[in-house]
Amino acid sequence: MSEWFHLNNGDVLSPCPTPGVPLVRLLGPLAFHCIPLARIDPDFAKDQLVLLGREWYMHPNGQLRPTSGPSATATPPVHARAALHVFEIDRDHTGRADYGFLEPRFFTS
Repeated sequence: MSEWFHLNNGDVLSPCPTPGVPLVRLLGPLAFHCIPLARIDPDFAKDQLVLLGREWYMHPNGQLRPTSGPSATATPPVHARAALHVFEIDRDHTGRADYGFLEPRFFTS
């Protein structure tokens, strides 16, 4: 974790049910926790995923925190996959497709 010394967060995050684990290890699993959360409150789940994609949760090279292990290991696109599921749940729940939420999770300008 020492290579993620730049992580500077003071945001309200939905808690993961994993006591005793440092927050930086939970950023990947938190993305997946947004999927069931979206069934209750899709807007809150989308806000959480937007927050996790902010620059203060990223490595200076743009890498999002991996789910486990050192930052050098390859990890699946956890945040993008969770965003797609939350998008689909929100679309089914509200009847509208929120592409304004989905597009920035996959493409950067």
